[in-house]
Parts: sequence; structure tokens; C-alpha cells
Amino acid sequence: MSFQNQSVSTLLELSLWIIAGKPSLYQHGFVKLPPRVKSKLLQILSKRGLLNDENIRSCLHKFTRELELTDCDISDSGLEEIAKACNLLQKLDLNSPKQTRDNVTNNGVISIARSCATLQVLYLRRCSNISDAAIAKVAISCRYLRFLNLGGCPMISDGSLNALAINCWVLESVNVSSTNISDVGVLTLCKGKCRVSLREFHMAKCRDITDKSVVTVARCCPKMQILIFHGCPKVTEASRSALEDMINRNVKNVKHITWTVY
Repeated sequence: MSFQNQSVSTLLELSLWIIAGKPSLYQHGFVKLPPRVKSKLLQILSKRGLLNDENIRSCLHKFTRELELTDCDISDSGLEEIAKACNLLQKLDLNSPKQTRDNVTNNGVISIARSCATLQVLYLRRCSNISDAAIAKVAISCRYLRFLNLGGCPMISDGSLNALAINCWVLESVNVSSTNISDVGVLTLCKGKCRVSLREFHMAKCRDITDKSVVTVARCCPKMQILIFHGCPKVTEASRSALEDMINRNVKNVKHITWTVY
């Protein structure tokens, strides 16, 4: 019996790989597939970078929990389809691996936030048209958000950190590297609801970050494990003592710290 089940599974996988080779020919039939098969097809198409605004609707189903779209050409239109079909979504990865992603804007992210209250992981690295307005909506609507990546989003500033501080009490990881945050936003976040849960903070290459931010993170976030703030031109040697104190207090948990002293 186990051999037969393995054979059927292999046949299914082979069939899906063939279909995924030319999704435009078969996408109208995707909608009739059962959720389990759609999930496998989503995984294959996303790995190949073949999901787009036209075919993603046919692959989605109400039990979809995770979407990895880093290599896929998805815009606000595709995000609206996701919002309509996947109100139980927990993870959405739109990180752009190399170039900026400019076809995702506040409108698409806000539509996700409105429909997907269970969202826990949101990755938007290099989504250049995302601003504080979208992240504020995410923070208000997705109270169980745990991981957020906004690295390389030039319109992100202290407004995003303020919204997260007020609303997201289980936040564990934040990446705001290469954004326009300042000490004000960092201080607010590290004294907000998530100060106890925050374990990872990336704020590299932020030109307005000073020693105040480093000291605040070191003193206010007892579970901090990863702290990245290299390439911040206003950070000085004064941060070293705060980092040493943090490591001494939390020597078993601290995993990675990188910084540049100017």
C-alpha cells in the first residue's frame, strides 16, 4: 500500500511539473483543482517565478497560508486577488532579491491588511513605493505580526515604527535597513508593546541613526539576539559600552551583532 501511495504521489508531481511548464495553456483549468493540488501547483510556480497577476487567482484557495512571491511578477492587482481569496493568509513574501519592486504600492498592501488579519510574516524588501501609510494599516489590522522586512524601502520612516510600537505586541523581527528612520522611531518601538518580544532588529545604512538608538535597543529589549546597524554614519564608539552590557546580560542568547564606528 505504501508503494502504491508513493507511485500516485510521484505521478501527481510529474503532472504538475509538466503543467507548470506552460501555465498559460492550462491556467483556466487551475480553478477546478482541489485545494491540496492547488497548493502544490502554487509552490512549483512560485519557485519558478511564474506566478503573475493573470494566473495567481486560479491557483489560490481559502486554505492558502503562505505565499512565496520573491521571483514572481506580482502587482497591486495580484495582491487584491490574494486579499479576496486568502483571508487566512499567515505569510506573504514579496522581497525583491536584487532590483526594486515598484509595481507594489500602498494600495496593494492595504488590501492585504484589510482582509488578512491573521498575517504573521510580511516581507517587502525593496518595494520602493511602500510608505508609512501602508505599514500603519498593517500594524492596526494584523495584530499578530511577528516578522516584518522593510529593508530598502525609501519612503519608510518613523511613522511605521510608531504604528508598530502601538499595535504589534508579539513582533519579533524588524528590518528597516536603508530606510529613513531616525532615533525617534527606534526609541518609540523599543519602548512599545513589542519591547519584550523583539529579538532581531536590522537598521543598517540608516543615515539618521545615532548612538541613542543603539543604547535604547541594548537597554530596552531583553531578548535581543541579532542587532545589525553597520553603515550608520552617526554611530560612534560610544555605543560599545551599551553593547557590552547587553552581551553580558544576555550572553547565552546574543547571536549576531554588526556595526561600523565612524
